[in-house]
Amino acid sequence: MTDTDNELQRLLNDAKKEELSLKFGARFSPTPPSLPPEVEGAWLNHVEQFELLCQNARTITVREYIGGPPTRPLGEIPAQELEAELDRFFELLSANNIAVHFGRSVSESEAYRFITEELLGREIEDIRMDGLTLNFLYEEFHPDDEQDATMTVEDFLFALFNRKESMLLSLLCRPDILITVSEAYDSSGLSTHLQSFLRGVLTFLDWDADSFRCTIDGDKAAVEARVCWSGLEIGTLHRMNAEGRALVDLRKSDGFWYITGASIPGVDLPPR
Repeated sequence: MTDTDNELQRLLNDAKKEELSLKFGARFSPTPPSLPPEVEGAWLNHVEQFELLCQNARTITVREYIGGPPTRPLGEIPAQELEAELDRFFELLSANNIAVHFGRSVSESEAYRFITEELLGREIEDIRMDGLTLNFLYEEFHPDDEQDATMTVEDFLFALFNRKESMLLSLLCRPDILITVSEAYDSSGLSTHLQSFLRGVLTFLDWDADSFRCTIDGDKAAVEARVCWSGLEIGTLHRMNAEGRALVDLRKSDGFWYITGASIPGVDLPPR
């Protein structure tokens, strides 16, 4: 496409975004400069087609969506036949562009029970179009608090030692996050100390975290890990080294874990 054609396509894309926003409430992030305008235009047409289908779609169960297959109760399936029965459902779901993801290891019996007793009864919109895959995650039905809290801390440490400040701050509990009806937590002190620490480090040379251990107490969690890191102090270029046990406190709100306090080797932070 010529430069003129590209500019015309961008104008058409902007108009299409405005139309989709007005008609369907769609929201769009800024377009990456590297994205060809004709590719974005095709994607916007795909979005419009999907929204129109949603507008007129009826609600059905996953069971109906895949043709209402017969199911055998788990307790009536001999152990030697369970794998074949499970494979049959995976193939049937895949043939209807439905993918089931298990974020943690589950037994064949639990996978079969989940699909036949929970997933098939889930209501969805009766929509089919090229390129559309319906994805379901086991953990959305059965959250694993220990895994989720630990992953939050892993993300926190990754963001800290890779200087991703926006990601780092998004994991901290803010005043607007209501933990219970009567209390809210403010990690502004923790945020200030973390930013001050980062300003004192010119660059991180290396870091590692392992041996994670999580303890859950209702909507509270404490995650312990072994952490080591090295870097160069800004100004002096002195090597900075620290190793030891990190302790991170979290609280759960609306299904998400937020960090309320931390103790990290070599990082000056307010008391937990």
